[in-house]
Amino acid sequence: RLDKHLPALHQMADDAERAYAQHRLDPLTYLNIEDTLLAQQDERWNLVQAMWQANITLDTLAGWPDAGSP
Repeated sequence: RLDKHLPALHQMADDAERAYAQHRLDPLTYLNIEDTLLAQQDERWNLVQAMWQANITLDTLAGWPDAGSP
């Protein structure tokens, strides 16, 4: 679900950056949009890391080292 929305957030952040540079957007709104994008990217990477850790744990418990890389 995050992967579906990240491109739109990237576009929104790019638009916000241009609007801020042209003094059409206040700093707080610009920073909130950037913060939202960074938080979503961080959440995605945390989920990817959790998936890798779960795969490694399952492979180890099953005795299959290197067998189930995502």
